[in-house]
Amino acid sequence: MSSFWQQIPFVRILFPFVLGILIAEHNWLNTWGSLILLILTSVSLYLWDRLNKKIMRDHFYGILFSILFFLLGFFCLSLKKVANMEAHFSLEKTPYLLAQITEKPQKTKQGYKAEALVLAGINYLHQPTKVKGKLLLYFKNGNKEAIPTYGDQIILKSNFHDFSEPKNPGAFDFKKYMAHKGIYQAAYLKKNDWFFAGQNQGSTWMKWVIGSQEFIQESLQKNLREAGDIAISEALLYGYDKDMDADIIDAYTKTGTLHVLAVSGMHVGMIFMLLGLFLKPLERRKSGKIMAAIVQLIGIWAYSLLCGFTPSILRATVMFSFVIIGKQIKRGGNTFNSLAASAQFLLLFDPNMLFNVGFQLSYAAVLGILGFYPRLYFLFEFKHRIADEIWKIIAVSIAAQTLTLPMSIFYFHQLPNYFLLANLLIIPLTSLIIYLGILLLAISWWTIAAKYLGLLIGFFIHLCNSIAKWIAELPYSYTDGLFWTPLGIVCFYLSLISIVIYFSKRDLFQLKIVLGMVLLLQMQNLYSRIQNEQQEKILIYHCQNHCLLQYIHGTTAYTWTNSLGYMNSKNYKQNIAKHLLELNIQKSECKELDSNNTRIQIGSNRHLFYWQTAKIPIGQHIAILLIAGNLYQDLAKMLATNKVGCIVLNPSVGKRKQEEIKKIALKMKIPLHAIAESGAFELSL
Repeated sequence: MSSFWQQIPFVRILFPFVLGILIAEHNWLNTWGSLILLILTSVSLYLWDRLNKKIMRDHFYGILFSILFFLLGFFCLSLKKVANMEAHFSLEKTPYLLAQITEKPQKTKQGYKAEALVLAGINYLHQPTKVKGKLLLYFKNGNKEAIPTYGDQIILKSNFHDFSEPKNPGAFDFKKYMAHKGIYQAAYLKKNDWFFAGQNQGSTWMKWVIGSQEFIQESLQKNLREAGDIAISEALLYGYDKDMDADIIDAYTKTGTLHVLAVSGMHVGMIFMLLGLFLKPLERRKSGKIMAAIVQLIGIWAYSLLCGFTPSILRATVMFSFVIIGKQIKRGGNTFNSLAASAQFLLLFDPNMLFNVGFQLSYAAVLGILGFYPRLYFLFEFKHRIADEIWKIIAVSIAAQTLTLPMSIFYFHQLPNYFLLANLLIIPLTSLIIYLGILLLAISWWTIAAKYLGLLIGFFIHLCNSIAKWIAELPYSYTDGLFWTPLGIVCFYLSLISIVIYFSKRDLFQLKIVLGMVLLLQMQNLYSRIQNEQQEKILIYHCQNHCLLQYIHGTTAYTWTNSLGYMNSKNYKQNIAKHLLELNIQKSECKELDSNNTRIQIGSNRHLFYWQTAKIPIGQHIAILLIAGNLYQDLAKMLATNKVGCIVLNPSVGKRKQEEIKKIALKMKIPLHAIAESGAFELSL
């Protein structure tokens, strides 16, 4: 009988493959060099297989295979990057582009946005040139009827711009996020910047998807009363979450149940079970099992397509496909191996999926359920069916949370404390809403019945939202301000694996590994603590309508801002607060800036001068001159009567004034930093 390790070949090759993708993300190897190494390793494996004289032990064969898949992972992502930039439209610089809309445009505050595929460049002679690439288009202040929809082709001016780097340290890197989708530029189009070149040119499959989504939207809008109910139903049925209220998202996030509003394995499993139930009679016929399997495969893949092939639903769809096919060929296989095989399949197709948070959380949750749920469930036995079902939900929630916990803290910096209670109440309700929603779509032609069913769905959605809000408002419902490093996550998972192996095989070496991980984390924490206690820096952040500067000394942050209310805003929490967690700030003091000039002492012997009026000080030593506003200021006189170390321009300074200041600074040979262009100003002292 084969060992457990031999039963999971895909797990063994997935680790080096993923490592290769991670290395390729940081360009630590040359693409063509990796290809040469890949070929040499493949040849070595072939020769070893043909000429093996037992000179070396068999584990060297495994090492060669690991190297092979490491190089394969590196090459897959590198090739994807090269393919994205090959003959890219940004390199040709033609005045016009021919592009095709590849998705249904989404509403924004200023108009609509949509991704597009560039088909050709058009020169001044109106001749097409062969280019390719993807582009994010923003249509300004357009009404829905006047903008292109999926499949339409347009000619647009080549006034595209590269995505900018994050303006503040620790802020979300939108440029990297879009790069993983193969998109590097955006174009902001006014009414006269584009015109139609062809309509309805998209694929039949995507037309079906968009048509099906519009049918679902129309059915829900017709039978549900409130916009919030429609938004929740759309999220539950096919994963469209753009219309959900921010307060509702916040409540589900704080209760640890946001996953129920994103299509995932639970949804695919429900479709799988429904199809299995309806296809039971077919399985009794001759060759009926094969037909039922084909229908199930078509059904779950059609649903995955309807939901836009999100990473979490793709994982579930591929895994259920393996289960269906394995059942037909009488080979169930190891579930861990099937999970790894689905990940390997998806990452070969698109290695950028590895960097998708939903992909990571989805696999972590399923791996936790597969690994820990059976052991947790059998810890207690309940004879009453209701008690048993409650314990199942609790066991599944704990198992999933075990492996998603580090990632949740790493990405979201908070921990839901009542996730067990929330999952126990919300999961059954959302499952019921999904089933009722499917029933509503099936009987949408029956007006009266659909109306009453819509009222029932609305009632359950309100009940579900009320429970989420109630739990979120309980004392200590969540813990925020948490921060984990990537090394901490790796140590956690390695320790967890070692603990599981120890209890399975009583191998004392695994406890040594756990001890090693603990010591490594303690060393990292000690090093970080020393670094944090010694840090001293000045930060002036990029805030569009505000001024926000901080003096960091050890683990204390001294803050000055012209708007104390901004400190509680969503923008501050998303852009600034995360960086303060990284700096391990334990204490914070805040002062408000008024409309006058302000002299701020930085440390023991430096001063920052916040200059926003025409008044000029005389004879001062100014380490940092922070200029704000658009009032006239005589910078030449300021520099002539004061000693200035460097100039920083707040984003509130207009472009024309910025250009004038740059000329003077260049002439006086004084360093200048424009926050609007270069992002936050940071100076270590």
